[in-house]
Amino acid sequence: MSDDLEYLAAPQFLSVVAFLPFLHMQEGGALMEVLMAARNWIAGGALGAVMAITTSAGAATLINGSFETNTLTPAQAAMAASQGYVTLSKGSKAITGWTVNGGSIDYIGSYWKAAQGSWSLDMSGNTNGSITQSFATTPGQTYDVTFDLAGNPDGSPTNKDLGVDAGGSPISLYGFDSAGATHSNMGWTPESYVFQATGALSSLTFTSLDTPNTPYGPALDNISISAVPEAATWMMMLLGAGLLGAGLRLSRRQEGAALAAV
Repeated sequence: MSDDLEYLAAPQFLSVVAFLPFLHMQEGGALMEVLMAARNWIAGGALGAVMAITTSAGAATLINGSFETNTLTPAQAAMAASQGYVTLSKGSKAITGWTVNGGSIDYIGSYWKAAQGSWSLDMSGNTNGSITQSFATTPGQTYDVTFDLAGNPDGSPTNKDLGVDAGGSPISLYGFDSAGATHSNMGWTPESYVFQATGALSSLTFTSLDTPNTPYGPALDNISISAVPEAATWMMMLLGAGLLGAGLRLSRRQEGAALAAV
């Protein structure tokens, strides 16, 4: 994209241009010609492309956030089918995109109802476990990670603890009270974790922090990630919407006055 087009794509410029149809400028002026040309350029379909560029800036892609795809061995698949889950130990990459990097986890199929799809995790297999996935990020960009949290209702502790971090950032602690939960009604709760990327590659890690260390840990499912728009971008978009609304009201009053004068 040329420097001129980059300028025209800036949210600050778009907010002003959106208001142009309602401004009264002297026709033939140089400023009027340039800005109206920009408005026509946007009206011709470039606005959609600009919005797509703005939306995709800083985007991150997380693979298999609901754990629906895997590369289980035939023996592991048979065990999951017979008992509703299979235990995966440190170093396992059987869940597509994810690595078990500590302790062990239970890869849950039909054993209980997942938050989304057919599979979820008990973050404590035979002992407290953890999983991680690395993905491309934009340094300085803020990201919002959402996930669903529950807890294995089969045993203590009743209060399950899950730690979340994104490599170098402080670990955030999330708790879930599993009292009253059942396999068919796990009580999945939506949670959010926000972090700022420090490099071009970030590693997202979920860890069972239950005490005492038992096989009945926090349950995890439905992980997704999105870039958080910068505050300045939001403000300019709101400003543009406000100017547009004001312009519409002004235009309608002028049309009403013109009709009344006829």
